[in-house]
Amino acid sequence: MATDGDSGGERPPGGLKGWLRHAFAVEPFDESCLLPEEKAVLERLARQIHSRRLTSPAILWLQSNRHMNWLGSQFLIMLAPFFDMTHPFANAMLRNFGLNLPPADYPVLCQALEKRYSVEYLVQRLEARAAGEYNDQPAIASDSPDR
Repeated sequence: MATDGDSGGERPPGGLKGWLRHAFAVEPFDESCLLPEEKAVLERLARQIHSRRLTSPAILWLQSNRHMNWLGSQFLIMLAPFFDMTHPFANAMLRNFGLNLPPADYPVLCQALEKRYSVEYLVQRLEARAAGEYNDQPAIASDSPDR
């Protein structure tokens, strides 16, 4: 039992000053904050979006709403019980449209979306797929020479 008013938790090194230094710290805004399984889930999501030829609308929507990623992840967490109950039926319907979200990927996607860099990573994956498709196209010969 703590007698000095302490709640029994560990004190951070450096006391109050050390705690204040890291009180409002955020993760770095780069790939290092994403785990490999989170990257894999985001890559599969980018592949599904690109296969449906929704790359441009998805990039526009993601760029417009990138500041809402944490709220979106919390909304997905709130819907997790509903997803668990309906996922066999819902995934059967979504497979008809070329989309599929395995049950094991759902919590990883929620965890990835909590991180600020996840939307940027998904946009980069979508842009890389779009650029790869664009660069694989043969050049179209024009009828008139360039002036």
